Amino acid sequence: MQVNNQDLRKNYLSMNNEELLSLHKNGTLTDQAYKVIEIVLSERRLNIPSRTNHASVSIHKSNIIDIVLSYYHGHIKLVKAYLLFGVLGRIVLANILGISYLLVKNDYMLAFSSFTLSLYLLLASVILFRCSNNTRYTLFKIYVKTESVFFVGVSILLFTSSVMILVQANY
Repeated sequence: MQVNNQDLRKNYLSMNNEELLSLHKNGTLTDQAYKVIEIVLSERRLNIPSRTNHASVSIHKSNIIDIVLSYYHGHIKLVKAYLLFGVLGRIVLANILGISYLLVKNDYMLAFSSFTLSLYLLLASVILFRCSNNTRYTLFKIYVKTESVFFVGVSILLFTSSVMILVQANY
């Protein structure tokens, strides 16, 4: 999905002033999104706050949700999204679930691990696919889109295996 200025403008026009100001101060928008949101803010005769450096954003519950939604809606640059969800997220989640299974060692934990990993891979695939238009590197974009489609398939297989494990555990 190609994110263009008209789509961003339409989205921002549907938001109230507080939502726009909150989104602007999060520091998670691309340059393109900042330009469009600042135009909308100026049309509403609101003071345009200075752009927040993402590294200095304090983390609390509402910020985390806003940040994840910014990734989900594809407003974040692909390299950043890939490093977080494509590399780091998969490694951390796989290790946590693997260690959990080794500690518990039963079919229900294995099913839970497979199901959780399948949901994460599906979410990460959607995020990476949506963010793939925020790069100028065509080969990287193609690679990430191909990998996203592949991991949707892996996600379906993991979900199916978790259901099969639960069915076998109950017999």
